[in-house]
Amino acid sequence: MMRYLSYALLGLGVYYLTATAIWAQVQFSTVNAPSSPVKRACGTSGYSQLQEELHPGLAEQRQQLEKEVQRILNNTSALNSKTQLANTIPVVVHVVYYNAQDSLSFSRIQSNITQLNVDYNRLNFDTVLTPNPFRPIAGRMGIQFVLANRDPNQQPTNGVTYTKTNINGFGLDDKMKFTAQGGKDIWDRTQYLNIWVCKLNNSLLGYATQPDPSPSSDSIDGVVIDYQYFGGPGTGASAPYNSGRTLTHEVGHYLGLYHIWGDTNCGDDFVNDTPTSTAEHYGCPSYPQPDCSSSSAGAMYMNYMDYTDDQCMNIFTNGQVARMNSFMATAPRAALYNSPGITNIGASIIKEEGIRVYPNPSQEGIFYVDTEDADLLESCQVYCSPMHIPKEFTAAKGVIDLSAYPAGVYFLQFRKDDQLKVVRLLKY
Repeated sequence: MMRYLSYALLGLGVYYLTATAIWAQVQFSTVNAPSSPVKRACGTSGYSQLQEELHPGLAEQRQQLEKEVQRILNNTSALNSKTQLANTIPVVVHVVYYNAQDSLSFSRIQSNITQLNVDYNRLNFDTVLTPNPFRPIAGRMGIQFVLANRDPNQQPTNGVTYTKTNINGFGLDDKMKFTAQGGKDIWDRTQYLNIWVCKLNNSLLGYATQPDPSPSSDSIDGVVIDYQYFGGPGTGASAPYNSGRTLTHEVGHYLGLYHIWGDTNCGDDFVNDTPTSTAEHYGCPSYPQPDCSSSSAGAMYMNYMDYTDDQCMNIFTNGQVARMNSFMATAPRAALYNSPGITNIGASIIKEEGIRVYPNPSQEGIFYVDTEDADLLESCQVYCSPMHIPKEFTAAKGVIDLSAYPAGVYFLQFRKDDQLKVVRLLKY
């Protein structure tokens, strides 16, 4: 068989190209659609109350953390929602499956991580659907979520674990987070964002832990998503929550956000620039909808922390971004930025092929591919699906030039005969 090497670069820039047709087809055909037959149900509020009941003193610890966050918000000018330097959080996805239907493919998992990055950095195509009064306060967090390449034992990983369970549906009791109870034990919560994907009961789409400093959270910290609603656009998740935004919503809780209506009529979400809402919104409402102040802008039902369908969510505000960044500056979340879970992203040496990729990460977006086997580069193609961009290499050294692409995580795929290797590239 003829030896060949093909490169596939799939990342935020690539996603920006490939998702256009999907969003154009899905988004604009559902804006005026009737309310969904299945209403979004997030279990975070009830779960949070349950944790306070189980762990005396937790409520007080949360109050102290909230005071620290408010101090940061009031005194730190460095928290800029327009920041261009991306901080990186290593992610592990624990797939806990009862049957083959519950066991999601790696590509579907990766698609939702990609959507997470798109939404948190306001690279989503449907920003055009953000009503004009809200566009000036739309924020981007300057953060990258990356599937881990080192596990807690410092062994290589692709950031996904699979666990067969005999439990056909989980609840808010966290059993999916314990191997002894039919789930999968947490990876160190100070080093990884843990996401459990499983079948949830009672029509729950997902739930998340708050950024609690209490040791009681050490074994349960993270996000839980029903497998039916995990996956980016066009990957098989169940409509109308089929664009990956259940994860966007729940990670918002994980980073310190509350529901935009404050979980009560005209409640407080501790964010100054989100309109006070009377209650949650479902489906795809028409604009405007009334808020508690009867302002002309109305309710921000398209906020990721409301309950509308995936195709009708499209904004975090500057205030929400500042709040999340404040939690990322405090324990326990702050340690994630220094995690070894993404140390040496994209192994520099691929021993089987004698290939080296460097530097990685790269601020400029220039990556060098070095090999002693010139045949490997002879028929090399760099392509951004669905557009193929040929690259010419005249020596046993190639250059991957992403300088014109946005900061983000990309994937370099080496395929030779029956062998496949994937290297993560980070442009920051």
